[in-house]
Amino acid sequence: TERDATSWSKSKLKEVLVGLVVEGEAGRCEISDLKHVEGEASCNSRKGKLIFFYEWNLRLSWKGTVKESGEKHKGSVEIPNLSEENEVDDTEINISKKKGEGDVLQDLMRTEGTTKVREALRDYLKALKTEFTLGMILPTKATVGQDLATEQNLSRNIMQDSVSAESLDVVGVKIPTVKVLMREIFNSPADELYRIFTTKEVSDTVSVSP
Repeated sequence: TERDATSWSKSKLKEVLVGLVVEGEAGRCEISDLKHVEGEASCNSRKGKLIFFYEWNLRLSWKGTVKESGEKHKGSVEIPNLSEENEVDDTEINISKKKGEGDVLQDLMRTEGTTKVREALRDYLKALKTEFTLGMILPTKATVGQDLATEQNLSRNIMQDSVSAESLDVVGVKIPTVKVLMREIFNSPADELYRIFTTKEVSDTVSVSP
């Protein structure tokens, strides 16, 4: 079975990323918006195992304030390929800012900010594999064991019944039988008899005596 996780994932990504705060000696930054989210996600249940597929292209906006000067600056966070093919630590995260000063905030986002964003992405993946899959029922080891035991018992009972039947054939009592042959004779022409059986109006007017 397959369950689409795209819509759920878009809401969850916004929940774990937007409002994320990054603080350091240089100042304070915050992820202010999820500007672009493109991709899909799904969960498949195959042979008692859950398999996850996801591929996302994300663009976030951040804003920050320099601690010493109080200057405010803005920028963006690009995550071009978040997918099951790469570990979160290997996922590319690009930090940029708008023209002007504020390099100290960009550096803060590249260091502490990248770490925080990776943690948020891990939270999303953890929720995908726990929260989202709550409605997907998988067979447990105990259930599988019970099913196997039931099948074995059923097979054993069938074999016992088969052996019992064979035993009856060997030790059973022979009963004399007589072959009985019954024949019905219709005192009627063949075409007339055919019409009686095939034509409702004719058959309704005919009564057969025992």
